[in-house]
Amino acid sequence: MDRAVKIVRAIFPGAKAEYVAAFEAGDARLAAAGITTPLRLAHLLAQCGAETGGLKVTRESLMYTTEARLKQIFNNMSLSKPLMPGEVRMLLRQEKDLGERFYGIALPSDLYERKGINGGINPGNTRKARSLGNDRPGDGFLFRGNGLLQTTGGKAHKEAGNQVRVDFFNHPELVTAAEHALKPVLFEWTGSRCNGFADDDNLLKISRAINLGNPNSRSTPNGMDDRKLYLKKAKRALGI
Repeated sequence: MDRAVKIVRAIFPGAKAEYVAAFEAGDARLAAAGITTPLRLAHLLAQCGAETGGLKVTRESLMYTTEARLKQIFNNMSLSKPLMPGEVRMLLRQEKDLGERFYGIALPSDLYERKGINGGINPGNTRKARSLGNDRPGDGFLFRGNGLLQTTGGKAHKEAGNQVRVDFFNHPELVTAAEHALKPVLFEWTGSRCNGFADDDNLLKISRAINLGNPNSRSTPNGMDDRKLYLKKAKRALGI
């Protein structure tokens, strides 16, 4: 089987340098995680590509510029407190407050105060925050999607860090460092039993495991068209 970095360079021409470097030095880690067949590698790269826009994204962008798109995202989320009048427009181009509204707990906000909304309190998304382990003010933005599989939430950062002995919780920037970038990916991949799904060529189960956190979910993962496209490219590059 060709080295993973060769396939990365072939199908992700605009990949971030730190991601390419991670795969360049990652042969032993991939093998230890059971990524030892072309089909398993193809599926892994498809998920990484879809989650990062072709390995071009390190952190989740919350810089929304149109009300229509932001409303669509909100409508796909379960909110502890429904949207309030004027809130969507107010949150355009406001990454930190939007991160807390999506993933965080309620906290005082200068933005909400200036706009006279909710008594100056960003209401957060309490149930989501609790499930993600975002317990402190600011955790919603701090632990937004991160790295090759867009690790999200304080709990996921802490669990991956504990497993691979890197302090991702206190240093989430290490998730995208070249020397560590594959570690949370392979922790999530193996913990979700994705090698077996890859052997069955089951893109949907893998996508549900990675994007929804449950391979048996009935929901459709985000970005399925991209997952299919990158899987096709990876298979072609690997001669499958």
